[in-house]
Amino acid sequence: MSQVRISVVVCAYNSADTLAAALDSALDQTYPTEDYEVLLVDDGSTDCTPQVAATYKEGHANFRDFRMPANQGLVAACNYGLERAQGRYFMHTSYTLRATIQHPHMGAWLHRLQGKHSPDLPASVLISGNSAGGLGNGFLESRFASLPIGDPKAGLQNSKLARGVSQDRFDERMKRSHAKNQAFLDRSNTRAVRAYTDMYRDAVRLMKSKELDAFDISKESGAQQAAYGDNPFGQGCLLARRLVEQGVRYVEVNSGGWDTHNDNFGRLEENGPGLDQALAALIADLHQRGLLDETLVVLATEFGRTPDIVKERNNGRNHYPKALTCLLAGGG
Repeated sequence: MSQVRISVVVCAYNSADTLAAALDSALDQTYPTEDYEVLLVDDGSTDCTPQVAATYKEGHANFRDFRMPANQGLVAACNYGLERAQGRYFMHTSYTLRATIQHPHMGAWLHRLQGKHSPDLPASVLISGNSAGGLGNGFLESRFASLPIGDPKAGLQNSKLARGVSQDRFDERMKRSHAKNQAFLDRSNTRAVRAYTDMYRDAVRLMKSKELDAFDISKESGAQQAAYGDNPFGQGCLLARRLVEQGVRYVEVNSGGWDTHNDNFGRLEENGPGLDQALAALIADLHQRGLLDETLVVLATEFGRTPDIVKERNNGRNHYPKALTCLLAGGG
């Protein structure tokens, strides 16, 4: 029987218990009858590798702890996490994930090729997600990156002047800052410097804009908020409609909790109704406002689920990149 070698990059966001449990699940599913050797690769940002090794060694005779910085040439990752990263990256960029380049996502390309509808609002907004996994500006300048919104109910935080600071005082501060920076800007007109100044310029412009209200879903009626559902995804879709209405070209709302390796059917009963309610409300709302014909609504995922049901995992379903389902609505 051939031996399979699995390499796992241990990063700062992986706790020992979490990573050990993920390894156990992934390897038992992927290599149930094969002999395998596991190498742990420390990326230099954490000290949890020995803890993971101690947690995982028990019951796995062919486990070997291997400690070296990942940047010294050993490039690998656990299949369990890499599948999701690869799928997410591909769906957002149309490229496979690679170590040498980061590609722009769809919102960045829309901004780069078609510009902004509004000079004050961002061209691209990411709600309840992060810029990892193919959601960034890639090799384009940072001004093409999405504006992240963590909590749709909180809107765009830190967008008001600090208490005790008047508009005149703020303007004077910005004037002095620009004066002090100008000599450096004249000498160093580089991409990194432009990104810093662009960020300040766009932030100040948005702070002064009346369109800042687009981020405040409390201005919607209680009935409208209830129609979308009182949950992060539903309220995120409501915020997305407000932003689209004001001319934001690309808005993405993330919904988590769909990795149903365990209890697939129970998890769908929990997650499905909220998704259905928010999606139906969004499509109906856009249609009522005359926006659906010019707005493409996309419901997508990074990959599907196996047709096989794993009884040993409480009727769970594993990753299945060969087939997945997407829904398109509107867009003419």
